[in-house]
Amino acid sequence: MNAVAKVEENAPKVEMEAPAQPAAAPVAVAPPVQPAPAPKKRRIGRFFLMFALPAALVIGGGYVWVTGGRYQETENANLQQAKVSIASDTAGRIVQVAISDNQTVKKGDLLFAIDPEPYRIALGQADAAVAAARLNVEQLRAAYSQALAQEKSASSEVAYAQSQYDRAADLAQ
Repeated sequence: MNAVAKVEENAPKVEMEAPAQPAAAPVAVAPPVQPAPAPKKRRIGRFFLMFALPAALVIGGGYVWVTGGRYQETENANLQQAKVSIASDTAGRIVQVAISDNQTVKKGDLLFAIDPEPYRIALGQADAAVAAARLNVEQLRAAYSQALAQEKSASSEVAYAQSQYDRAADLAQ
């Protein structure tokens, strides 16, 4: 046997027959669909909206809270205030104002003077009441001394009457 015969024996037999049904039109095969990668810009925007923006708002709000308006500072120690309330411990009519507008004042400076006349009258009345009380005390002392003298006189009269009674009782026996 020769080599060609051996190849023919081992080779599969291919029959050339016509197909029973006509072949359909060739179908176009689409490549497999792969998911599109997520856009990077959207992830960055979402991160910014979820974390960076609230963190920036918290930090900015904290800065404003710490540095804004809670504490009043001044370079020259002059504070501007529209009105200042001034009150006195005593009531009365003001007769003299010792300061002018926008004048600098210090602790202990005289700001105004109150009319002293009602207080002088009240002092005079209080002095008169004290003098009347002293006079009353002197009258009570004099009355006390008089009562002591009357008590001494009455006790001596009682002693005299007792001696007269004892003498009359001795004579009657």
